[in-house]
Amino acid sequence: MTAPAPAVRAAARAATRALIEPARQVLEGIGIPASPDTARRYLNTLMELTAGARTDPDRHLANPAPITDELAAGLVTVAGISIAGLCDQHAMPYAGTALVAYVPAAARVPTAKLARLAQEYAARPTSQDEITREIVGAIMRHLRPVGAAAILTATHTCMTLRGACATGATVTTSHVRGDLATDPTLHAELIATWSRS
Repeated sequence: MTAPAPAVRAAARAATRALIEPARQVLEGIGIPASPDTARRYLNTLMELTAGARTDPDRHLANPAPITDELAAGLVTVAGISIAGLCDQHAMPYAGTALVAYVPAAARVPTAKLARLAQEYAARPTSQDEITREIVGAIMRHLRPVGAAAILTATHTCMTLRGACATGATVTTSHVRGDLATDPTLHAELIATWSRS
């Protein structure tokens, strides 16, 4: 995951200091003996898993490079992006991978920017399907491509460790816009790429 900016890290440290005693009390209240160090580590974990809520993921798409016809690309795909965050319903961790793809029209960004975009949107306490839509929406807004897509596959501990206890279950969400949704050739290329990842 992308390291947050210094100001964001400083604010997170200040929030963590203020919450150490309440966090220790919560842990003690559910039967976990907790020192202030344990409470601090617990809070640091929560802050890390929700770091995207304190950043603007779209900044990674802020300075796209213009492309000319001779440089125009076909489908650009980044697969196997590690993502992690907290689900918004149970505040429990999930982890998985993202595939982000787009067909440039007038602008492009380095592929690492797509990975950072996905990681930061994923590190927000929201639903996986919303994250998928947000990633594609950001690409469509900032790069104005012919089409864009995101496919996320994750294991949610709120489903595997509690409730249904569906050990090994994964959740896959996708959002596809533009020609990647409507052009059969591009859509087939996207699905083939995802199947290989």
